[in-house]
Amino acid sequence: MVLHWLSAAVILWALVTGSLLSVVDVDDAFKSSVASFNVSLTSLFIPLFILRAWLAFSPSPGGRTFAASPSQRLARIAHCAIYVLTAVVLLTGVLMMKEPADVFGLVRFGPVLTQPELHEWFTRLHIGSCIALAALLALHTAAVIKHQMSGNPVLKRMWFEQ
Repeated sequence: MVLHWLSAAVILWALVTGSLLSVVDVDDAFKSSVASFNVSLTSLFIPLFILRAWLAFSPSPGGRTFAASPSQRLARIAHCAIYVLTAVVLLTGVLMMKEPADVFGLVRFGPVLTQPELHEWFTRLHIGSCIALAALLALHTAAVIKHQMSGNPVLKRMWFEQ
């Protein structure tokens, strides 16, 4: 569960601040600082996301039981889509970079691509993927609330069970 909540915090922070920076008029130095922090944070998040995805999709020791009801299958599809969209957002975030990234002063990398038309294409894909991911996370949150309100204590299990 630690990886779930850490992932949620990083993804929500990056989505909210990235979206706000694109629509709110703020000082260029502030915008640059937040954008640089987001690049560093999400760069460090990539290996954790890979671990989380590997754990989510690798077979469990007792064998995986697949969802039987239509709503359980839909939930599984939605969870898979969250992983796919998160991977696309992280990948396009790296591929759209025009400048080298400095990850909290630990390492510098990029840009991976040098063609301006590719930067533009990956930037558009990144923005669209962020919007789709935000919508899917809103749906995910609504599903959690629905389950809680109908007597299925998913939050209790998420917070207190291993």
